[in-house]
Amino acid sequence: MTQTSDGLMLSRLSAPVIDLSVYPQRVNGREVRLTPTELRLLRFLVEHPGHAFDQETLLREAWGWEPS
Repeated sequence: MTQTSDGLMLSRLSAPVIDLSVYPQRVNGREVRLTPTELRLLRFLVEHPGHAFDQETLLREAWGWEPS
């Protein structure tokens, strides 16, 4: 654990290994059952590492929602 200049405590974690090519998915070798919506959301986030998204984008990508 490290402390930032503003006093926050941070812990570095290794990135999980996620296999999206099989069902049920496996994260670090453990079986994880995801709903189709959860899988779409996870896939979208994995395909765009390091990006932040607003609620509208996530709703559109995972649920197919379009604003009216």
